[in-house]
Amino acid sequence: MKRLLVLACFIFSFSHSLIFSISQITWDSHSLMIDGHRVVPVMGEVHYSRIPVNEWAGEIRKMKEGGVTIIATYVFWNHIEEQQGIFDWSGQRNLRHFLQLCQNEQLPVILRIGPYCHGESRCGGIPDWVVASGCKLRSEDPKFLAFVEPFYRQIFTQVQGLQWKDGGPVMACQFDNEYGGNASYLLTLKGIATRIGFDLPFYTRTGWPELRTPTPFGEMIPLYGDYADGFGIVPQTRALAITGRPSTSRLSVAALP
Repeated sequence: MKRLLVLACFIFSFSHSLIFSISQITWDSHSLMIDGHRVVPVMGEVHYSRIPVNEWAGEIRKMKEGGVTIIATYVFWNHIEEQQGIFDWSGQRNLRHFLQLCQNEQLPVILRIGPYCHGESRCGGIPDWVVASGCKLRSEDPKFLAFVEPFYRQIFTQVQGLQWKDGGPVMACQFDNEYGGNASYLLTLKGIATRIGFDLPFYTRTGWPELRTPTPFGEMIPLYGDYADGFGIVPQTRALAITGRPSTSRLSVAALP
């Protein structure tokens, strides 16, 4: 029986011959599998809309050469729909072009489509006009979901034809980020996305904090990750060198945004 896999660092390593051939993706309690072959993925984050478009290809190539085998990227809502009803996919907001560059490098992509992303962005990427509307953010409030659906539809226009089933790079979507409420909200977001046309091998959610209610079996893989460079950790050795005794400060590790 398949089991949800809690991915500790989301590390991926598989042959390029398996990528973009519309391979079957499955998983069990031990690993992901591509066409029955066990794989260990290494996922790296790049926020495409924060980088000049002429630097995208080089940055993607550097990630691949550094051992990254899956690209993850946020789609910040406030970068795309700064004003209600006006969607801008031009220049460094051009998600489709970014996905095509990832495809050229044979790197699968996991889209983190919010509506709340975090990523140290203003309001987690939720546009000011949504915040000012008075709706209950990150909830099943019909008013909030009525704002989210057009945004998801717009994302799909960028993704159409580039999903895994089409031989494209997009293999998964993550809904919201670091959400600790009821699972029904995340399932509602997934329902909106799949009705629009998203049809991907799997879907993810942030593995922390713990949800108030669990997602049904098989609906979403809880994804865990962290900063590879140990950002935020108090170095014990440095304290020892300066004071002659180990640091008593509590260690802390920043969570993946």
